[in-house]
Amino acid sequence: KGNTMITISTSNTITHVSLLRCKFGERDVAVSALSASLLACRSPALRKHAGVDFTLIHVDNNAIIGNIFEFQYYTEPVLNFLKPSASPTSGSIVVSVIGTSFFAGNIKCKFGSVGSESTGRYISDTLVHCISPPGNAGRRGLDISFNDGYDFATSGLELIYEPAFTIERIVPSTLR
Repeated sequence: KGNTMITISTSNTITHVSLLRCKFGERDVAVSALSASLLACRSPALRKHAGVDFTLIHVDNNAIIGNIFEFQYYTEPVLNFLKPSASPTSGSIVVSVIGTSFFAGNIKCKFGSVGSESTGRYISDTLVHCISPPGNAGRRGLDISFNDGYDFATSGLELIYEPAFTIERIVPSTLR
């Protein structure tokens, strides 16, 4: 999918950012300065799951500046449904997220648009477990990131928070 914001910390002050480009495999993109020693660029789109070399280059001669790092592209995960689809407001329920194209990584589960994040657990390429955090009664969207919260797969799936209850009595209390 691309469009992930990449930040690059440098050991020296960068004065001529306009002479630099970020290079992802064979494609290069513009660099912007966030500060004197912090740069940023957005990853270009790539339609397949693959690792590519990432580096900074000088625009005049394509010289590599600094180290070469691996940047990992992945197929967009698809979230199909949740099991269970409800959680008590106290949270702490294991929610199974079923979908496709899941992969092991630094998984984050986000409950609500600006909601709580929790660490997810990769089970298989079709299953991730998330622990519901405490929340107020109502519906919360559930999104998952496989790259430590930088990009989230969104689905429109919702977890319903319901107040916890206890059974006070049953009638009749004896059976034949």
